Amino acid sequence: MDPVVKNIFLTGAPSSGKTTVIKKIIANLSFPVNGFYTQESKQDDKRIGFLMKTLNGKQAWLAHQDITSEFHIRRYGVSIENIESLAVPSNTPVSNHIIILDEIGKMECFSILR
Repeated sequence: MDPVVKNIFLTGAPSSGKTTVIKKIIANLSFPVNGFYTQESKQDDKRIGFLMKTLNGKQAWLAHQDITSEFHIRRYGVSIENIESLAVPSNTPVSNHIIILDEIGKMECFSILR
């Protein structure tokens, strides 16, 4: 009997293409999915923040240079409210669904709901 793969972790340096790979995998899955991915947002070729996009079409800032927060990674204020109201619910297990988590990093770990 073949073993069942339960978890797959894709790691790599920043800007190495992890999110691109995840988006391609999502587009080619024949199973229902839930979860989110994170997309870098730029203005005039300068990164201004990170946008979380759920697989059911919602989106909100994970972190942005204009967010005022007690939690920061470099120049980006982290929105704990958006993590907890958008990302966490998008990862609720649903029968027969694959869960996609694009980011498990410092910003997400500020949430107590992780």
